[in-house]
Amino acid sequence: MLNFYHTYKFLDHSKNLFQKILIANAKKLPIKNTLIQTEQKLTSLVEAIINFKERLISQKDKQTDEKARLEKEIQKIDNEIDEEIYKLYGITEEEKKIIEESLK
Repeated sequence: MLNFYHTYKFLDHSKNLFQKILIANAKKLPIKNTLIQTEQKLTSLVEAIINFKERLISQKDKQTDEKARLEKEIQKIDNEIDEEIYKLYGITEEEKKIIEESLK
């Protein structure tokens, strides 16, 4: 979500090349202070996704039911993280659609 915000707030959309993140702009990013419960939940979700990704890497290029299950679980956790961030920043359903479309 910060990538989306930075892109639309600070970058020149006519340029397709990688653009620098300026320190002055980084200082303007709206980073929320969170409740400890929210922080703990996000930490737990991130740790879980790391765990699943490590297990997925160990599967290498094999196409197995376990690999498909891990990919599905990673996507589920990724969606949970997105929802927690949307709640944290008070993102509306309309705003979610805009963000999700920009990520495709």
